[in-house]
Amino acid sequence: MISNAVKMLFLFTLGVSSVSLAVYLPPKTIPANELQKTIRVMAYNVENLFDTTHDQGKNDYEFLPKNHPEKIKYCQTKPDPKTCLSEDWTQSRFSQKLVQIRNVFAAIPGGFPQIMGLIEIENEKVVKQLASVLGFKGQVTANGPDERGIDVALMYNESAILKFVNANAIRLDPSKLGKPTRDILEVNFKVLTSSGWKDLAIYMNHWPSQNNPVQSRIVAAQILAPIVKSKIATGAHIIVMGDFNTTNKDSPNPLQILSQTAGIYDLDTLFRKNAPQAGINLGLVPAGTYFYPESNSPPETSWNLLDRFFVSPSLLSRSAVVVDWSSYRIFSHPGVTTSYTYKSGPYAGRIVKGVPFRYNHFTDIPAQAGFSDHFAILVDLKLL
Repeated sequence: MISNAVKMLFLFTLGVSSVSLAVYLPPKTIPANELQKTIRVMAYNVENLFDTTHDQGKNDYEFLPKNHPEKIKYCQTKPDPKTCLSEDWTQSRFSQKLVQIRNVFAAIPGGFPQIMGLIEIENEKVVKQLASVLGFKGQVTANGPDERGIDVALMYNESAILKFVNANAIRLDPSKLGKPTRDILEVNFKVLTSSGWKDLAIYMNHWPSQNNPVQSRIVAAQILAPIVKSKIATGAHIIVMGDFNTTNKDSPNPLQILSQTAGIYDLDTLFRKNAPQAGINLGLVPAGTYFYPESNSPPETSWNLLDRFFVSPSLLSRSAVVVDWSSYRIFSHPGVTTSYTYKSGPYAGRIVKGVPFRYNHFTDIPAQAGFSDHFAILVDLKLL
């Protein structure tokens, strides 16, 4: 649990740079009598969490100190070596980023996550350091072939109701993608219910970016879907989560292929469909987890729901483990947001409040550092 002192640090660090948020639905508070049978799950793209050392064979030169020999050699190959060398990723800046991530966690009311999925981390070393800062005792990291060294990871805290079993990486065939990409990480747990221990499998994803053709994300969906379907057939409960880098512009849509083939359900869609009759104000829910403005597109279409949860049918039935769909949140706390002003085009001068406060890796001022270009997502599992 994060201390009140850290929470005060969070508020102080933001200072006057924080912007009042137009949309914010706080996470549900877990009643004390339900804490022992609730598991909170979170996924967060922490935006380029790199250490300050060079990983052999990886293009991580941007995130090295300016006096690092490998950085100097790399920058000499660039058109503007001086600008390249000005990007000074130091140990103190790395430590500051860990604190900023901790500050996001400090702002989560109503219960700390027991399972935490990470996107855009460099390696096991940085995951272990972040886990130590956040108070996670267990962690597992994929070690995929991504050219920059970007991977996914999962941190967790075992308890009387949650036990780690094993983990394995799912490799996406580079020959079908055009270039190597991140592995999908499968992590298996046992959860204790009133009818005994049940299997819970988490699949962490970070699919090829929008700079890649839609076919690359279709390949990811086609590889993952039969694996998930087979796992469901064993009786396991399933959560497929992470940054799928898929928008409504993708056609055919890789997420539809994934959900229909594997027989799983998009939690955001379920939430928005059922929220009104449950008395939840959808006006307080962000349109997406990522805001990418284009000068000729209105703010409404600049939001993308890149980060998602998909769940197996068993988690939506009155089985031993149930996902509380009403607990689903896009964590758009006011402290982790900022505003964006359109600078050109037909929307020039228009201000959009409540967008993710993306990270500035090359500042030493916490109030200017930001947090991530993505919002985190959360949901609660109830053990019956």
